[in-house]
Amino acid sequence: MTPQQLFNHLRARPAYIVRYYQLTIAGGPVDAWTQFAFAPRVGVTNPRPGRFFGRLNMHRAQAFRLTHAPLPGPPHVFPAYNVRMQNAGTYAIAALNGLLLPEPGPPALMLTGQLSGCTFCCKRVGGGVLAAHLRPAAGGGAGLALNLSVRNNGRFAGHAGPLDGVYGRMQYNGLGGFARAAVVGSRIGGQWQFYGQEYNNATHQILSTMRIL
Repeated sequence: MTPQQLFNHLRARPAYIVRYYQLTIAGGPVDAWTQFAFAPRVGVTNPRPGRFFGRLNMHRAQAFRLTHAPLPGPPHVFPAYNVRMQNAGTYAIAALNGLLLPEPGPPALMLTGQLSGCTFCCKRVGGGVLAAHLRPAAGGGAGLALNLSVRNNGRFAGHAGPLDGVYGRMQYNGLGGFARAAVVGSRIGGQWQFYGQEYNNATHQILSTMRIL
């Protein structure tokens, strides 16, 4: 699969991509509509389950890097919304700030940096979906504690009611809590869909996927 094909499939079939192609995402420092470079990880493939027999019949598939920074080699640059990572101490669980991803609208992508203990959350509001990427404080168990707190008490500032989607350590908890995760969003038919992909950062094996919103 070429970077252009990956971009096209992410916009049209995100569930398929996160199931079969491991994604390592390096997000940008600000919430913005920006440019991301897409590139295959040269010499790297990920073991993925087969379509019919699952993990009983593993296959090899490409792994990709997606980053807001330039990548070596031929440029393959595509537009996407970037949801920045917010460091612990800069956000309030009960009054979160996030990037508003507008609805309705034409096909578009949302990307955020790799999760390694962080929690991604979102809520549908008037005019679109608010999304935030929250980093936990340092210390063992902090990622799980953040995930639970956001799930139970998280609110976006100015918007009452619980969040519509939360994805954190409770969802990508493999490898004894050392799994990594990618989150991608696609505006399909005018509405945003978000998906999470849990993977082994050493082998690039996809461990689980789920729809967040």
